[in-house]
Amino acid sequence: MKKLLVSLMAITIVSSASTAVVSCGPITNAKLLARSVNTEVFRGTFKFPMTSWSTGSTMQNEDAIILSQLQDTLITPNAYDQFEGSLAQWWGHDEKSVEWYFNVRDEAQWTGLKDNNTYEQKGQIGGKGFYDAFRFVLNPRNQSETTGSWATIIAEGNEIVEFIDKLIKDYPENFDNNKPKGEETAPQTNVRVSKAIDSAIMYYNVAYGNWLDEGNNRENEWAGEEKASFDWKTTFSDSSGKISQPIVNKIITNSQLNDKDYQEYVIESMIKGGIIKASPVIDGKTEKTKINVEGSEEAEGYNLTIRLQKPAPYFESIAGFLSLAPMPPTSVNYGHKNSSYTYGESYKNIWSSGGYVVDEYGPSTVISLKANPYYFNKDKAYIKKQIYSFVGNVDVSKPRLFFEAGDVSEVAISPTDFSGWTKYVGDDFNNPVFEGAHDIKKPNTNSFFLLYNYNYETGNSTIADSSLALSQNSVRAYLAYLMERTQLAKYYSDAMDTKDNNVDQSGNQISKLLKNIYTGSGFATYKNENNETVDYTDRVADLYVDKMKESANNVQPGISEDEEKFNLTYNFSKNVTDSYDAFRRNDLLALNAIEKADDDKTIAPKFKEILVKQSEEIQAAGSVEAAVSQGAYTKYEATKIAIFQEQVRKDIKKVTGNEKVTFKILTNGNTSSTTNKAILNMTGSFNAVAGNPIDIQEIKSTDSANYITLRTKGAYDFMVGGWTPDYNDPYNFLHTLIYGGEYGSYQRFSKYFKLSNTKQKEVSLEPTEYLTKSGKSEYFEELKAALETYTNDVQAADLIGEYKPRYDQFAQAEYNVIFNSNMILPLYVPTGPTTMYLSYTNPFTRAAFPSGSSQYRLFGAKMTKSLMNKEVYKKEKELFEAKDPKYASALWEYSKNSGKLVKKA
Repeated sequence: MKKLLVSLMAITIVSSASTAVVSCGPITNAKLLARSVNTEVFRGTFKFPMTSWSTGSTMQNEDAIILSQLQDTLITPNAYDQFEGSLAQWWGHDEKSVEWYFNVRDEAQWTGLKDNNTYEQKGQIGGKGFYDAFRFVLNPRNQSETTGSWATIIAEGNEIVEFIDKLIKDYPENFDNNKPKGEETAPQTNVRVSKAIDSAIMYYNVAYGNWLDEGNNRENEWAGEEKASFDWKTTFSDSSGKISQPIVNKIITNSQLNDKDYQEYVIESMIKGGIIKASPVIDGKTEKTKINVEGSEEAEGYNLTIRLQKPAPYFESIAGFLSLAPMPPTSVNYGHKNSSYTYGESYKNIWSSGGYVVDEYGPSTVISLKANPYYFNKDKAYIKKQIYSFVGNVDVSKPRLFFEAGDVSEVAISPTDFSGWTKYVGDDFNNPVFEGAHDIKKPNTNSFFLLYNYNYETGNSTIADSSLALSQNSVRAYLAYLMERTQLAKYYSDAMDTKDNNVDQSGNQISKLLKNIYTGSGFATYKNENNETVDYTDRVADLYVDKMKESANNVQPGISEDEEKFNLTYNFSKNVTDSYDAFRRNDLLALNAIEKADDDKTIAPKFKEILVKQSEEIQAAGSVEAAVSQGAYTKYEATKIAIFQEQVRKDIKKVTGNEKVTFKILTNGNTSSTTNKAILNMTGSFNAVAGNPIDIQEIKSTDSANYITLRTKGAYDFMVGGWTPDYNDPYNFLHTLIYGGEYGSYQRFSKYFKLSNTKQKEVSLEPTEYLTKSGKSEYFEELKAALETYTNDVQAADLIGEYKPRYDQFAQAEYNVIFNSNMILPLYVPTGPTTMYLSYTNPFTRAAFPSGSSQYRLFGAKMTKSLMNKEVYKKEKELFEAKDPKYASALWEYSKNSGKLVKKA
């Protein structure tokens, strides 16, 4: 209780001097609109104490809000989603987008504390700041959460991790932190081992660099789309398979050099490196290698090279990640104060590369930041002070109440905050009742879906009936056909849904937040040859329509040639854009699934016959309105469902011996009064379908801890899963569902399938001993083939460096996994593409990029003295959209030749 009171007191005290009070009494909309604030002070909140102050250590979102103020990245998106050079004055890439080149500014300096209260310059950042980050993150002794990110991005990243693991296994006396030598203390062992692993990382970097420079390996490594890899196991190992002793001796000898000689070795390995290569800082300058830029007569210079694991035309979005921010030399100066995992334990031992530094910190009271006096671009820090007050994990209405009290500078009005939504937004999202509320573009990339656990944990060697049933594609397609998904999505959208919403075949309103595909809209885009923005999800949508037309021809030959007739007949299932329901009563998808499952061809013809009759009656009506009025879209619904159920019963009986099955959906006890109700509304409507051979029951956990326990155990059939992507490429979504992907532990495919011991480059799966012994292998063949194909399609697409063919192949994979194989069922996004905000920050001066943490960055942002009313907001938005210099002027000075293809001189 004392902690809570202290926290509340901190909020009151911190906020009391910030707001010019208009008058006493309850806060009205008029008073709120008239209230004025200090435009140089931003006020926010934080829910948890800082986990770490080091960008190389933490990947926690709450940490990122603060660290994005303190640290710069090579490049960063602006309010137009265009990249500007922050630490990099110029950048470009090779033909395959595998090697990227950056000119890190010579004027960029580190800032750190001289004593407890005074900051000073700590030296130039240069390319070495990124080399030191590379050394820090890949060293397991530093306990970095970002190792996985780096390992999957940079060339040889995963291989370096394997190399270090192998060294620890083969030579624990040199590389294992649990193996002290002689009378060593634990800290002394940690320093020795940390330096040995650091030396190994640098050794690998140089060895790979030497390999690239031999013959034509740099170009040949990515000749064609397949990677010809540097084989570290052959290069570094002896005949027994161990890392050879001479190599280990070299690594250990280097790690034992005195400080001066060791730092010289660091510089040498950086200059000769193949993964990260950088020019050293000499007398405040770095040597620039000249390079020609396509379409320009002027050469550019660069001092940092980053080589990637694969073609990545989207790498600009990754280069702006906080996890790839530079780190200072003190973090990897092992044996000295504030290095290794101790770096970032306190704000007092970090160095800042960004526009702000820490002024004050109390883990349960306040985080206060001030403008960095030594930042090279400090004049653009329009907000001079940022104050974040601790509030803990509050309910949905509390942030709004803090804003009304003047304690915070902005708040998003949540549709689930009924009182706030009614007061500030009302019934019309496009015309809010309060003049100071505006719909502002905010990242909208989360994607939630119904995740299937294909192996319900029985606790013995038997496979549960529910898992056997889920192995059947017809069952999964049936779930999609009848699931009223909008009843769950409406929990988040109900307040913003209006009479203008789309409706389904029965006239029921569809949630604005309903999703039909996995990858988020607006997340992965590129500019085509006409400088037009191409959205990846549009490619999926186009492919979907093409496939639906192919299926429609199966019902009525030639209908695909008649656009008007096709659109009329399939009006309610022709669109996969968010806010439509492409699965509900989608007869073409149902027919496809039934035809694949109907071995004796007795059920599919009956379904098809009904579709022909239905199509003719819809077309005879002549218009959607007339067909709806005549009930032509719903007339045969019960008949179609009954036929579909006949196929589902048949398939369930085939694999279980019974005609019915029960599925269990796992819910979180902590959300029993909120989202769980919406989930049960959705499943309850499904269960109410007449003649249903499937029943869905709830497994209700007691709380979040119990939910995680049950989820880990695998004691469920369904759960609502969600994914928040990192970088802007479809692979970031789609790889989560491949064999061995991030959702593998929840879908539990590895219980049934393992990688075949073949030398094929493509993934080939075979049954596990568990599946073979069960005697049920034949029932999982179709699922295995679908997973195998999907995995290979996604991995093959990821090797394509050109946007259009890359997106085309990803779209094919996504279409297949969702609409053909039904491996997941997309559900909703929790927020729309714009969010209703009350804010004293000018939204047109802030980034809203769909990935990374740039959305939190306040450097370059400007505040308004009072809330913009509708007229002012409209005027400013018009200036922004017209790219008026007020908004279109760059925050940093950088070369406009950036981001282009280069040709080495």
